[in-house]
Amino acid sequence: MLTTRFSSQYVLRTLLVATVTLTVFLSSAQAQNYPNKPVRVIVPWPAGGLVDVAARQLTNRMQTMLGQPFVVENKLGAGGNIGADQVAKASADGYSLLFTTSALTMNTAMRSPMPFDAVKDFERVAMVAYGPLILVVQPSSKITSLQDLINTARTQPGTLSYASAGLGSPAHLTGELLKSRLNLFVVHIPYTGAPAAITDQIAGRIDYQFANAAVALPQIKAGKLRALAVTSQQRMPSIPQIPTMAEAGMKDFEVDQWLGLLAPKGTPPAVVDKLVSEVNKVLLLDDFGQALANAGMNSAKPGKPETFDAFFKQELTQWTKVVKDAGIKLESVREVFNYLGQNEQADITSAHLVINGSSVVLCAGEDLIDVVRRGQGVLNLLPLAQVKDQVDGQLIALYPQLIDREVLGLRKIS
Repeated sequence: MLTTRFSSQYVLRTLLVATVTLTVFLSSAQAQNYPNKPVRVIVPWPAGGLVDVAARQLTNRMQTMLGQPFVVENKLGAGGNIGADQVAKASADGYSLLFTTSALTMNTAMRSPMPFDAVKDFERVAMVAYGPLILVVQPSSKITSLQDLINTARTQPGTLSYASAGLGSPAHLTGELLKSRLNLFVVHIPYTGAPAAITDQIAGRIDYQFANAAVALPQIKAGKLRALAVTSQQRMPSIPQIPTMAEAGMKDFEVDQWLGLLAPKGTPPAVVDKLVSEVNKVLLLDDFGQALANAGMNSAKPGKPETFDAFFKQELTQWTKVVKDAGIKLESVREVFNYLGQNEQADITSAHLVINGSSVVLCAGEDLIDVVRRGQGVLNLLPLAQVKDQVDGQLIALYPQLIDREVLGLRKIS
């Protein structure tokens, strides 16, 4: 009996060792041949923005090193979630990768439910870069400092607006962090990417934003935007005359956005290790560091996936607390249609004014009024009951440059 038990255990142990050995062998063999076809790198942000620029700088060098094309595909939408979801559900073979930002942790902290699990559905491969945001206004703005901005927001609540690259983006949550710290009432306008937000900023449609350096620096140097502060601990070498948020009067306000490479969960460890090895080689290249510096970013130090994974989880914990403390909520709007104020029964005292780039929408329960007829899924931002006296039935006073008086039909809802 003892002999039989021993023999069974021995066989099981032998099979287990053989399975592990075979798995390691196959993984190593796969890594040796990797890549043997083009690698798709999903960037869930627009072409020409910070993430896209950094991704192309990285992939151009990796394809030279590895001898296969690394093809960048821009998949926009839902604050980076559409592109991330594609990679989360892709084959875990190393041929579909995600190059994204700290928006991934911020979205996870803010949105529920998510179409994927940001922690469980990805392998963290490597952090590539990090850098601050720049608080900018138009050169013609009467706001010439951070303190001016704060004073204006406090004395004229609801009259200022700030832009972001999208819901759940670093610019969005940095803006909300400032609002929550100081209890300010400012309207948020999310765009589908930083370039569009900067364009409207220059055109004077937005009062301010925390912009990424890649799109903001050229406009600052061209005199089309004025920088008020940077969110890093130290001043930026490219604009050394601009103070940090702490120097401008906002202590303990440091936000660095990171850029990193991820793969679907279950990607063979040997493939991940090969990607890490190649990324680390790129990070040591002087020309790569200079390219990032030109975009206002810092090259990350060569590292291990475990380090990136621990950092990622720490970031998620941090931003989850920020979202909870600030009370940031994302409304899931199933449809925005041209209601145009025709429902006189709408209870606007419990409604919300919602702004999303080119769209301004009044939400009252299940009823939605698309003010400028170009609505999208939007963020619940402005409880009218809190500012009813200030609004005084005139929604147009809150954001006149976006709201068409005739389309709005103020007679219906005033």
